Amino acid sequence: MIMTKKTILIIDHNSDTIDFIKDRLESQNYEVITANNIFEGIKLLYSMEPNVILLEEELFNGCDPEVIREIIWKLPETKIILMAVSHSKEQVKRALDLGVHGYFFKPFGQQELCSTIERVLSGSTIQDS
Repeated sequence: MIMTKKTILIIDHNSDTIDFIKDRLESQNYEVITANNIFEGIKLLYSMEPNVILLEEELFNGCDPEVIREIIWKLPETKIILMAVSHSKEQVKRALDLGVHGYFFKPFGQQELCSTIERVLSGSTIQDS
């Protein structure tokens, strides 16, 4: 049986964070594409149709909620995971209410990163506990 690599789009303004995540995910056999801003990320999103988007919280906050809804509507198979900095339950709830599939808080380790992606890819939506 041939397994295709899952593609992850990282959208984060911090290049060090992008490099850290990219190294970890590539070592787990994911294909990784990156963007430093939401506009670049949207272009890549529609041309590459990744399996997962890792979206940094500050860029999420600056994004019109309709953009998230449109991504979910146009690419229903693509899962969105919020990389949260603020540890705000309100922010996480807002993201989940918009349709984001999961989240984790920065800073994070490889175990948390990979387990969150695997859970979301398996169809689980990570709810706030």
